[in-house]
Amino acid sequence: MQRVVELPKTTRDVAEALNDQHLQEKLVNRRCLYKIMSNIKFLSRQNLAFRGDGKETDSNFNQLLLLQAKDDEQLGSWISKKSDKYTSPQIQNSLIEAMAH
Repeated sequence: MQRVVELPKTTRDVAEALNDQHLQEKLVNRRCLYKIMSNIKFLSRQNLAFRGDGKETDSNFNQLLLLQAKDDEQLGSWISKKSDKYTSPQIQNSLIEAMAH
């Protein structure tokens, strides 16, 4: 009987815990996307090239992101992801177009 009374006080519903985790993940993703958009805005307003002639990792865009990632752990882990980083040239062009409108 004690277990039935005490267990709900000390544990959470699984769906509730997953919902909180999903909410946190969405907030982090939104924050990182905002930083990416601010980098795009900065490079565009300064009329600087996003990509260079060399490797993509040496581009102004990626170097600016790496600089910001030094102060932001979440952005650093976002950049180190294998996919869904929203940093590809096609995404950059789409975001520039969206900001222009």
